[in-house]
Amino acid sequence: MGLSVDLRASECNPSNGPLVQSGAFCGLPLLGTIEQTAAQRGPGIRFHVAVGDNRARQRLAARALAAGWAPLALVDPSAIVASDAMIEPGAYVGIYSIVSSASRVGPFALVNHHVTVGHDVTLGACVQLCPGVRVSGACVLEEGALLGSNAVTLPGCRMGAWSTLGAGAVAARDVAAGTSQVRLPARQA
Repeated sequence: MGLSVDLRASECNPSNGPLVQSGAFCGLPLLGTIEQTAAQRGPGIRFHVAVGDNRARQRLAARALAAGWAPLALVDPSAIVASDAMIEPGAYVGIYSIVSSASRVGPFALVNHHVTVGHDVTLGACVQLCPGVRVSGACVLEEGALLGSNAVTLPGCRMGAWSTLGAGAVAARDVAAGTSQVRLPARQA
């Protein structure tokens, strides 16, 4: 067993070079970049992208998928996931989080620690819910949406693709794609 760690600052900041090239992490050998590992080991590897930056996570997942790897969902044993909820491949559900009935956590979405996802919620691909977030029932969070720590969406809200709700903010109405809302109550930044 080993890790393919492709930690490049260039994923988040193109002006930086490689951060990790060889060695070990948590006692496991580093196997190289996604492409290097795929060349050595071939397709069929199970993977999870543990990167907080939504766009970087999306890019890394696309590279691993292109290498023929299969995404692995991770759900902490302390999390409570309703029997009819769907956790898509590549998603993460963290410590003491709750995913309620008829909800869907999309591929490569991050549901951090102590998060509550209400009933009939849809989280799109690469969504990130920071610690303490509360998503009320029947909300839709489109691809790449980001909710900062302790942010709240009221029932039925829609967050457009790549939108942001700042830490501690409350979305009482829809948040348009590509916009950021902050403060309490949330306002466009």
